[in-house]
Amino acid sequence: MGGQIVRLKTSEDGSLEDWLSRLGRQFVFVDFRNLSEATGWLHQPISARFLQYEPIKTDWTRQFDGVVFTHTMFPSTKRPMAPDGAVLSER
Repeated sequence: MGGQIVRLKTSEDGSLEDWLSRLGRQFVFVDFRNLSEATGWLHQPISARFLQYEPIKTDWTRQFDGVVFTHTMFPSTKRPMAPDGAVLSER
């Protein structure tokens, strides 16, 4: 990317990112190896943009052991560590 800022499109309705963002959390870890019966719907094909920000519809539980969802991303820089107002933890 060479220092360019890339604006990402809003997650499509019904995608995994859409569902995770609706939780209202800044950070979410989903352990695909230890899902409860209530989260069995994750074993079916669902759209997500985990690879190069392009939507792919697949059973992600067969691709990854888990995922970390970050609601707001920002570019890494030498200084400052994060832009003003960035949320770096949840309490």
